[in-house]
Amino acid sequence: MSKDNDLVWIEDFARFHAQTQGAEAIVLVDNGSTLYEPGDIARVLERTGLDALVLSTSLPFGPRGRRPYGNTELFLQTCALNAVRLRFLQQARAVLCCDIDELVLGRTPNSVFDATWHSRFGLTRFGGEWRYARQPARGAVVRHDDHRFLVANKKPCPAKWCVRPSGPLGDLQWRPHILDEFVFNWAFRSKEFTYHHCRQITTGWKRDSVAPKAARLVPSKTAWQIATDTPRVAPGRQAPRRAERTSGTMQAVRRVCVGSSRRFFALRPALQAASLALAAFLGLAAEEAIDNDPVSQEFAYLMQGFYD
Repeated sequence: MSKDNDLVWIEDFARFHAQTQGAEAIVLVDNGSTLYEPGDIARVLERTGLDALVLSTSLPFGPRGRRPYGNTELFLQTCALNAVRLRFLQQARAVLCCDIDELVLGRTPNSVFDATWHSRFGLTRFGGEWRYARQPARGAVVRHDDHRFLVANKKPCPAKWCVRPSGPLGDLQWRPHILDEFVFNWAFRSKEFTYHHCRQITTGWKRDSVAPKAARLVPSKTAWQIATDTPRVAPGRQAPRRAERTSGTMQAVRRVCVGSSRRFFALRPALQAASLALAAFLGLAAEEAIDNDPVSQEFAYLMQGFYD
């Protein structure tokens, strides 16, 4: 989602992910820009080689809450994410959610899309780091590649994510940093990816764009330099998991498991807990029917296991 961001920023952002991560398409929601028309954005994105879809809305973004700025106030962003998810991205191989001021980087040859496609649950989350640029010359536009400085011991940026819509978590709703009501978001943090959060790529609507004092800035490589130094696997060429080379029966079983997982994780946490409790009870009852032990004895065995 973007409003009045410089068209140069939009082009740099899109081109970077096309060339370094093998992105093939982009969906950009223009939030009522006044400096240009949606058609101007589409022409810029087409120059990057991406299949571009530019949507437009002028609805209110939502009020900014009190600290710690919970996501409950991001009305438009959350609704737009899920409208796009349901209408346009159900058949996507993998979807990366990030903003114009964020450049995703891999620490291995594989792209974030390939890594997510081949992961068992189809979810990759990763933290980021702030990067800063010197004040540009008067009238010049600061670019992503100007962000060649960092501040030591700076708190990491909130995690971003890439998801496989056809995977076990494909029916969960999207939020900017998490999959909604998924209690295991924390378990999917990957060290194979990170992102540079470019501080001066902003119109100033949300934060101060002034860089810290020069004495605090430490030189570092730019995102382009890091991406160039990292060898890349051709998009979509990562070796398949061994599980994908299975018989038709096992593939059918896998499809059933994925479908069941999608329905389970789409439930609210309370219903998930109730479902697990019911499954545990049925499992105990079935085991009791087989060995004819009383249910009370089965529970005693279970509790003894915890104590041991």
